Amino acid sequence: MTHRAAPGRRAFTPAGKLRKLSPLTPVLEMWAAVAAVLALVFFNLIDVLADLYRDLKSGEVTSDQLLLVGGVLAAVLAAGLVFNYLAWLAMGFRLTDDAIVVHSGVLFRTKHHVRLDRVQTVDVVQPLIARPFQLGEIAIEAAGGSDSKASIRFLPMKDIELDRAEILEAVRRAEARARGEALPDDVPASVVPAVADPAELQQEPNLGRMLYGPIGTSRILGSTFLSSGVWAVLFAVGMLGLAIYLGSSMVGAIAAIIAVVQTVWGQVNRGWRGRGAIDAEHLNLVYGLTEERKQSIPIDRIHALEVSQPFLWRFFGWWQVKASVAGYGNSSKLISSSTTLLPVGSAEDMFAVTSALQTPSVWQRMFLHNDVGWQHSPRQVRWVSPFDADWQATRLDGDGISIRSGWLTRRWTYIPYPRVQGFTPKQGPIEQLLGVTTIEVDLVPGPVHATIQQQPAPRAAKMVVWLHRHCVRRLR
Repeated sequence: MTHRAAPGRRAFTPAGKLRKLSPLTPVLEMWAAVAAVLALVFFNLIDVLADLYRDLKSGEVTSDQLLLVGGVLAAVLAAGLVFNYLAWLAMGFRLTDDAIVVHSGVLFRTKHHVRLDRVQTVDVVQPLIARPFQLGEIAIEAAGGSDSKASIRFLPMKDIELDRAEILEAVRRAEARARGEALPDDVPASVVPAVADPAELQQEPNLGRMLYGPIGTSRILGSTFLSSGVWAVLFAVGMLGLAIYLGSSMVGAIAAIIAVVQTVWGQVNRGWRGRGAIDAEHLNLVYGLTEERKQSIPIDRIHALEVSQPFLWRFFGWWQVKASVAGYGNSSKLISSSTTLLPVGSAEDMFAVTSALQTPSVWQRMFLHNDVGWQHSPRQVRWVSPFDADWQATRLDGDGISIRSGWLTRRWTYIPYPRVQGFTPKQGPIEQLLGVTTIEVDLVPGPVHATIQQQPAPRAAKMVVWLHRHCVRRLR
């Protein structure tokens, strides 16, 4: 059955048909290897090239020799074009009812299948090398092992948002089928809402209601330096100075400096010109320097929020917001996707993000200057937590768990009761002597960790009863 596109709507490729990529895809994918080969040839044959240039100036090179050199270059260029064409013919992707199939390979052809009902993220990425050609890629990550990622590269930016929307619609329908929900027959997986003006997508994707951004260059650089940057620079300088003082090999010091630079650069790159917006179903993030990424996080998969403020950030009023997202797991599994919702922003930016995802009154109560409703750790825990004992506190209300923790870096964490996976009261030897109990709250894997720190044992017992009543019973 075919579906005719409505006026003003792009006609989508029927489901299951191979969709071609940009003809420049093979060249852009191999640009690093080609550049390395050219550099290797140049530096190894630099003497030969210099002799050839002198012979040309002196007229010692014959026309036959020039024709031979030109013929070799033409043959190499022709071979490259033929290989590029054959590689492009083998590239493409198919969108079926239950999977995305990515085709690649010339001599060894591969078909990488990604199940739609396992897809966690569908992001739009525009690497630096592809920007002059107005091309981008769709990065797909699914729950599973190391082979659960797929990249559809490269596609024209004027069409890439529509392709991504079509994939998201197919994912939604696949998830509905997996849950046994009925689907309307008149809305095929290959039809999604139209974009009124596709030319606008090339300038700025329709992100929804803006929450913050773009983050200024001075703010992202300053926040990076004032968080990990200060200690990273000191560590690198110390390693280099120690190596010079001891007269030992500087290989280790150089390796440490490279690791520091990579860490700092990663933070800058992930927050560069970051902006966030929200629509009916997704929190949309756009960020990146060397490659710009548009990431959409399903709102219903956000389980917990953490607001943090490093010590040096307090002087500038900067905040950061992170989230634990169901299906994203640890950052090592989904490297490309960020669970940092706000890399750095003002108090207004922080409240805009948190209030858009959870009840605004929750975060308003979180930052009240009085301590109404907060359960603090008792005075005796100062022996084991001398710096943060006065700060750490917990509040259990009718909607969720609020936790304050940290010393140099202060953290505020909120978890709605339905998102709690479990909880475990613990008492170590020292805690038994002090008469306090710590309750670890289990969440989906992610950057947010929730622990009700060092509460008096009788109060902790009441908290366990409260959590059982509001968390366990809601899951039944």
